[in-house]
Amino acid sequence: MKTLIASAFFCFLLHQCIGDIRNLVSYHEVIYASHTHVRDRRSAEGDARSNTREFHFTAFNRSLQCHMRPRLDLLSRDFKLKVYGREGEPPKEVKLDRDQVFVGKCDGDPKSEIRGVFKDGIFSGTVFYEGQLYGIEDAKAHIPPETRDAGEVEERMIVYRASDIKWETGHQPDGHEPSFCGNSYFNPNHVINNGGERVVVDKVNSVPTGGRYKRATQPVWNTCKVVAVADHKFYQEMGSSSVTNTALYIMEVIDQVDQIYRTTEFSSFGGVTGLGFEIGEMRIYQFPTRGFNSAQGSWDGLALLQAFSATSDYQSFCAAHLFTHQSFEGNVLGLAYIAPDSGSGIGGICS
Repeated sequence: MKTLIASAFFCFLLHQCIGDIRNLVSYHEVIYASHTHVRDRRSAEGDARSNTREFHFTAFNRSLQCHMRPRLDLLSRDFKLKVYGREGEPPKEVKLDRDQVFVGKCDGDPKSEIRGVFKDGIFSGTVFYEGQLYGIEDAKAHIPPETRDAGEVEERMIVYRASDIKWETGHQPDGHEPSFCGNSYFNPNHVINNGGERVVVDKVNSVPTGGRYKRATQPVWNTCKVVAVADHKFYQEMGSSSVTNTALYIMEVIDQVDQIYRTTEFSSFGGVTGLGFEIGEMRIYQFPTRGFNSAQGSWDGLALLQAFSATSDYQSFCAAHLFTHQSFEGNVLGLAYIAPDSGSGIGGICS
């Protein structure tokens, strides 16, 4: 099963872009935090699994009343958040609350789903309602700093339908269609510091969304433990130079990806379902350092993947994922080493 899960780990990256929203979607609406309503209900017993959050907002001629619970199993039981300062300084371990990602449903549609995070009253995530998928994002990501009205933009959210996204079209210079994710089968010459170790899949029992771990007679190899690394560019631009905001962004992305994988049937592997991810460790770089986190202006995708693979120790994880803030040639959003079917294969790194 180890080989199966490593082989099934394809490159993932959500397309959350920075730029003028009018160039990204054909239609969007703006909602204000002051026009939404958020109310928390905490368990009298102090059990975080029983806490609920109500979120009410209006968009696209709909008034949605949503009920959510915190997802507590996205972070592994031995999760660590390490924050790296300047070159040569040892990392600092920072506490991160587990109840940051919320998942739930909205009134009026039993098949609905809402999931995402809250940052200072701003919700960022997705809503699936009556067959339509909506994205909600912080408006700051789409407004240049020099044109922001701080008093107004701080409470604005942008809402759009997935069907209104303007996907990039055209061909790459080599004649191929644009790709969300490039891939490269593992070449041991590319990874300098792997120590000959195999990439492993963490053995985790199946757990419900609420985060209650159950003891089982036979463990299920279904969860890939990820080390998520944010370079200084991502920390400064997407995280607004905030460790908390950077961590929340990473949690939102991995939660969305985990949900996609858990509900996907991998027909090439005999109809396997229920494969997913948990975050075993986060590493956030606040300043440039040598290697993949250097102050270099731009990288070739493969060169960055090689530098990322060679710089750090990832042997304790099923996959290592680099979050960065830069463009790659050919409309590629990321690049990954894909593990072959052989039991000795290494792969699953996505940058």
